[in-house]
Amino acid sequence: QDDDVPAAAAAGDSARTAGGGVAVASASDGVPAPKAPAKAKKGARSDPAKAAKLYAEARKELDALRGDAKRAALREPWLRVMALYEGARDAAPEGELAPNAAYGMAVAQEELAARSWRKDDFLAAVTRYNEVAAAYPDDSLADDCMLRAARLRASRLDDTDGAHQLLEAQLRRYPKGDMAGEARALLADLTAARITAA
Repeated sequence: QDDDVPAAAAAGDSARTAGGGVAVASASDGVPAPKAPAKAKKGARSDPAKAAKLYAEARKELDALRGDAKRAALREPWLRVMALYEGARDAAPEGELAPNAAYGMAVAQEELAARSWRKDDFLAAVTRYNEVAAAYPDDSLADDCMLRAARLRASRLDDTDGAHQLLEAQLRRYPKGDMAGEARALLADLTAARITAA
């Protein structure tokens, strides 16, 4: 995982290893099929140095924002953080920071949603997490993204069926991933709640 995750969810640094296996997409699992990472604009060159600079700036801005309750209550600073991460991803779309930058955009969107409590912000966070998992299925953050999207669906969007689908897909794709235990526990909780409600 990356330092960009909220402190409660952080468990260490991300490794550039596969999340427990090759991703297998299914149209029914709620996550878009794997796709190629974003390509640089025609005529543009990959610029890893620019990506690293923008990524560092995004992280610094995110840390500052988390420590400033007054600014964190505003929408614009979160949009700026997302734009910086997007710039980092787009500067070197096939570089090693691209998955982390895309993940950073999703985390910033989730933190904005946690402050705005707007349904469209939570939906946007789920979409961003799903996009990261689809664009970088072999990155160690892919299963993190699927788990976070499932948690948001269950806890903030009252969509336990959607959460259930995402968790099942995550466990099919990454049965030995570092988030598999948490996914199994959440899936068990959701299943128990279904049985209790029935």
